[in-house]
Order: sequence, then structure tokens, then C-alpha cells
Amino acid sequence: MEKQCKRKKRDWVFLSIVLVLAVAGMLWFLFGYSSPGTMAEVSVDGETVGTYPLAEAREIPLPTKQQATNRLVIAEGKASMVWADCPDQICVEHRAISHGGEEIVCLPNRIVVRILNAAGKQKLDAMTR
Repeated sequence: MEKQCKRKKRDWVFLSIVLVLAVAGMLWFLFGYSSPGTMAEVSVDGETVGTYPLAEAREIPLPTKQQATNRLVIAEGKASMVWADCPDQICVEHRAISHGGEEIVCLPNRIVVRILNAAGKQKLDAMTR
């Protein structure tokens, strides 16, 4: 009986430590991992068509090779897709982005909006030889 009680106590301590570490890792990833971005890079069909500073408010029409058009708005240091003629509207419903490495993707129109950090580059997510 005494062994079972100690075992249960150790299990709870172990689970508590794992839970605290998981929450700390999640908070670090959400709030401390990426730095605020300075530029929005826009690619259509894999080709970069423009790089725009997040500090300047503007609305940018994004024509594609499929005769589709999206509209990107940069305001208050954030970029958001406000209009698209694609059927699913996922890119329009996506929240505004402002940190290095964040992206808005419109798959039907093949548009990617990527936020670059202060050095004008993304942080590495992986490295291979």
C-alpha cells in the first residue's frame, strides 16, 4: 500500500514537470522565437515580384498569370490579404502577419506573402548537408 502511494505521488510530480516544460516551450515558440519583421516579400508562381516595408501603409494589387487578382494591405506594421478571387478565401481569412518567417499563402492563385526579419532574411528552420 505504501509503495503504491509513493508511486502515485512520483507519477503526479513527473506529469507536472512535463506539463510545465510543455507550456514553457509553447510560450517560447509563440512569443520569443521570431523577431518582428520589417519587410513583406511577395512571390507569384515562385518568383519574387516585390518586397515592401511594413512601416509604410499601402494597398498592393497582385495580378497572377491565371488572370486572377489579390489585394494585399500593409498597415500598422502588419500585412494582410484583404481580397482574393479564389473560391476558398483561406488567405483572406488568415490573420495579419508581422513576425519574421510568417506567411500567408493563396494556393489557387499561387501567391505567397512572407515576412522577413530585420536582416532581410528568414531565420533557418532546418539545415542539411
